[in-house]
Amino acid sequence: MYKSAYDKNSEDAGANEAMGLNVFNQGANTYNESLKQKDYKKAEAMENQAKETWKKSIPFLEKALSLKPGNNTVLDTLAQIYAQLGDLEKSKFYRDQIKK
Repeated sequence: MYKSAYDKNSEDAGANEAMGLNVFNQGANTYNESLKQKDYKKAEAMENQAKETWKKSIPFLEKALSLKPGNNTVLDTLAQIYAQLGDLEKSKFYRDQIKK
């Protein structure tokens, strides 16, 4: 569904946001499953997979933000991603832009 909307108009802020959030959520699901693993190596592999998935969501989210600046949902998601990836400076950059 999201891919269809994105394919129709890749220059639409909403389509980019939806694609980015969909990919982000796939990574979050993998990460949450990794927390349930008893096998450390499997958990670590799943966590790394989640991080790679999150990285794939960044271009969509950044495009959405460029098309619709100040979108708190996108800003918060980017802040979360960068925090999980260990880039606290970028996380803070996005977090500081969130309107209260």
